[in-house]
Amino acid sequence: MQMIELFNNRFQKFYYDSNRSFFINVWKPDSQLLGERSYKKEQMILWNTIRKVRPRFVVSDSTDFLYAIDPVEQDWVASEIDRLIADVHLERLAIVLSLDFLALLTIKQTIEEGRFKNITRFFDNTKDAEEWLFHGSQAA
Repeated sequence: MQMIELFNNRFQKFYYDSNRSFFINVWKPDSQLLGERSYKKEQMILWNTIRKVRPRFVVSDSTDFLYAIDPVEQDWVASEIDRLIADVHLERLAIVLSLDFLALLTIKQTIEEGRFKNITRFFDNTKDAEEWLFHGSQAA
């Protein structure tokens, strides 16, 4: 596996493996410091990077994601992800769940808002997420 780091700041980092058309974003604990504006900015950085590399498979590692997404933001995120998936023809999106209950709940609510829930699965760790992405086994 040849993962190349594409981006790294205090809130998140991105890696990409062109051989497997595989992209991963990893949220960092400082995500708890995000406000509405900075959260949206971070999401736009993420989505623009995905549009640039056009992966087939994505893992969003939200283990350390500590920002609670409010209902208005949930609608915005769901709409933007719907558009992103259509733009890049994403096949599968695996989400590694946050250890923070409120953040976990808001992530799940956001996914339920979107049309992309049929290509999305939730996992407790990246190993199981990658297994599902590349081998099609079901989420636990």
